[in-house]
Amino acid sequence: MDADQFIHLAAGLTGTPVKDVTATDRAILTGLLGDDTRPIGHSQLNELLLLVNKDRMERAFFDYFFAGSTTVGTLGAGVLKFQTLAMLRYGNFIHAYRTLAGIASVSALKADLAEWAAEPADLNARFMERSPKLVDIDLIPRERTSLVGYISAAEVVAEGERCAFLRARLPAADAVPGATWPAFEEAVLAAAGVSERPALKVLLANYLKRSTGATVAQFAAHLESVAPVLEGNATQLASVRATAMRNQDIYLTWDHMDVYFATSMRKRWEFEDLFDFVNCLMANPALVALNLRHFDPTQAFTKDRVDKGLVESLMLKRAKCTVYSVQDTDTLGKDSELAATLAQGKPVIAYVPSIDVETRAAQLVAEDPATVQDRLRFVLYADDQFAQSVSAEDFAFVRGFQAIELFERERTCWASR
Repeated sequence: MDADQFIHLAAGLTGTPVKDVTATDRAILTGLLGDDTRPIGHSQLNELLLLVNKDRMERAFFDYFFAGSTTVGTLGAGVLKFQTLAMLRYGNFIHAYRTLAGIASVSALKADLAEWAAEPADLNARFMERSPKLVDIDLIPRERTSLVGYISAAEVVAEGERCAFLRARLPAADAVPGATWPAFEEAVLAAAGVSERPALKVLLANYLKRSTGATVAQFAAHLESVAPVLEGNATQLASVRATAMRNQDIYLTWDHMDVYFATSMRKRWEFEDLFDFVNCLMANPALVALNLRHFDPTQAFTKDRVDKGLVESLMLKRAKCTVYSVQDTDTLGKDSELAATLAQGKPVIAYVPSIDVETRAAQLVAEDPATVQDRLRFVLYADDQFAQSVSAEDFAFVRGFQAIELFERERTCWASR
């Protein structure tokens, strides 16, 4: 080890830069630290710190973080141990060093570190001895998890309302055979609210594109066949949300919470991806044995957004750690959950999926084509760098995708479930 390396370690230990080290001090450090096998005791480490103008430490600090046969070469391991516990307990190095370096006994130092000073075997035993859940949630199936979202499920409600609106604007039964499409479309758009006109216009245009030359009578028959499916979707939405509301009540009754999953979910596939990740992770035998409890946002719902925020804030406060899912795009809400966890001195694990290209390609091929198109468009418009890497021809191809007619898409999608 040379002088610069020790100066780097001292800065990492105390959390502040090393200043005003003279050439003489550097020469002394170089002479003292040249042999990595040289033993270093408590007083000697303090003397090295004083050479670089850093505060000394009590013996308890040295014994806990640098215990054993400490040498010049193993000083870095002691600093790393300190930094790890400092971040878990305090969230920074400066306050941690100033607090812990002045404690007089190892027992008092461990008391300040609280559970972070516990041995892994003791922690495992403590978790494994906990009682099982008295009441558990009712698991919402993967393919229905998007119904607990505000944005993702809004289309189910909107489609039912649009279907009812269009059926109400059809001419009388005896006048349907002779009705013209331009007149029908004009009547629909005139009766619609300003905010709904664009969606209805696209819907009608897509139907005509998929059914070239279709008449108003054929469209009326189409609406007649689609209406029961949409009504079934609405019934299913109500059922799933009732289950999700019950699940949220159960989450609130649990005596403890270990893991909070922070994510941004707007699209159906985002709910399904998180469902897969959470259930795969928590089914790991190493975790199952620990009786961990976790809050899964794909399984809970609150009608009021303010209540939802309060519940999630409470889950964040109670959880021992947060798992932050790195996705195609990240939101201020998800980032604030990360920040709130760190501000409480608790750890955040950022999960970035490792993808095997061939396996992922096979999964996408098996997906609903409309979902794949949506995902591709979403990534292209959300990630500027990725969009720039796509050829002009391919980008034009993606931009040219026409939305599949809403009723047909939902009928096919829900029928497959």
